[in-house]
Amino acid sequence: MSGRNFLVILDGSKEMQVALEYACVRAKKTNGNLILSSFIMPLDVLTTKSVTDIMKNEAREEAENKLHKASAYAKEETGITPILHVREGDLIEELLKLIEEENIS
Repeated sequence: MSGRNFLVILDGSKEMQVALEYACVRAKKTNGNLILSSFIMPLDVLTTKSVTDIMKNEAREEAENKLHKASAYAKEETGITPILHVREGDLIEELLKLIEEENIS
């Protein structure tokens, strides 16, 4: 990879689409890379393991759908194939790990 890394957090907010569009434009103009990430928050429910597993699987599927939709948009707009990440755990901890791993500044 070359150029700068542009990270977009796919959280479903209104601002997310603007951030994705901006990152696409910047990555294309600067020969940069796009990194798209979705975070799955830890479940804080008291239930059986099987129900918890179903909830986790549904959350992962939703996160992956967001990533694939945004990735298709980015690829179409820029010709760049984004790097995709789904992270599970505390948002801040996982975000800091991702920033370090992908050398995002």
